[in-house]
Order: sequence, then structure tokens, then C-alpha cells
Amino acid sequence: MMDMLYARKSYKRFSFSVRLGSEMRIEGERLEAKLPAVVTFSTGDLSVFNSFLGSATKFWSWEEPLNIFSNTLFISGINVQRPFLVNKSFLKCKSYTHITLRNPENPILSLSTKDVGKFNLSLSSYMKEKFTAFTGRIPEGELSFEAGGGEFELVRHYNGFVGGYRGVFALSGPPDLLQFAYDYGLGHRTGQGFGLFSAEG
Repeated sequence: MMDMLYARKSYKRFSFSVRLGSEMRIEGERLEAKLPAVVTFSTGDLSVFNSFLGSATKFWSWEEPLNIFSNTLFISGINVQRPFLVNKSFLKCKSYTHITLRNPENPILSLSTKDVGKFNLSLSSYMKEKFTAFTGRIPEGELSFEAGGGEFELVRHYNGFVGGYRGVFALSGPPDLLQFAYDYGLGHRTGQGFGLFSAEG
């Protein structure tokens, strides 16, 4: 499982977000936050889900500590949500984390949502490639992103910055491709804490 998720250069089979609350500050390379932290994890792969949930449950039920650098943390609770099933071609969405998309002409840079045509072309192409890699099927139709009350901004990521959109947006396309985006995350870097979003039924 670790090899499938991390060791190989591949599409990541999950997305996640970490919320550290309002009392958080970053000083240089040091981040300080008051607990509790909330981790939201999403995947459309049952084996990945079972592996993640099994590990989390073990730490929680046995009250085992999670040692992260010099910090000792404990899992205080687990909440498994009912699956969200997409049966239409339009979703109203809100991002948990930034939606980021590499510029195909210069992968170091991120595409801005202000260039709607280029952003949508690249997003649809990438998500369809990922869908085919996971399912073996070529999806019909295109994925379309429409920004709402949010903004494109730079966020600190390791030793640099990544551009991404955060806020509300509309997503349209074939239901199976929308379901895929909801389960696995939207755009690039989903395995690094980007691309997770919620949607209205």
C-alpha cells in the first residue's frame, strides 16, 4: 500500500486537508498551532480507505501516540461520513483546500482561474487522464470549472509557493467524472493536501 501511494511516481488515490484552527502562526520554517487539528481524508478506492481507517482506528482505540517530529499527538475521534453520490451534471462546491493546477507550458507555475479557457482545458484533460489511469475507461464529455466567491492566491508549500483557488465554485460535466473528482480531489497535488472540496446534493 505504501509503495502504491508514495514510492512510485503516480497519480495519488486520495486527497486530504488539515485544519489547525484560527490560532496558528508561521515564523520562518516553524509552525505553531493550538490543538485540536482536524484531518479530512477522501478516496474513491476502498482498499486505500480501509487501510487509512484501520490505521487511524488502531491509534484511536488503543490510545497510541502519533509521534510527529518532536510532538506527541493522540487521535481523539473518528467520524466516517456517508458516501456522497453524484447523479447530476452540475455541482455547487466549496474548497477545503486550494485547487491547484500546473501550467503545462511551465510546470513550476500554477494556472490561474482568471484564464478560464486555459484553466478548464488543462483541468479537464488532466482529470480525464487520471480517471482513465484508475478505471481503464475513457470518460465522455468535459469537466468545467467556474469560480465564484473565492480567490486565486499563493500559499506557502515547503520551501516555495504554490498558486491555487480557494472558495466557492461550480463544477459541471458527466456525473461519473464529477464523482471521480469529488472522491479523489480536483487538480494536481492532491496527495500533498490540495484539491479537496465539498459539494451540495
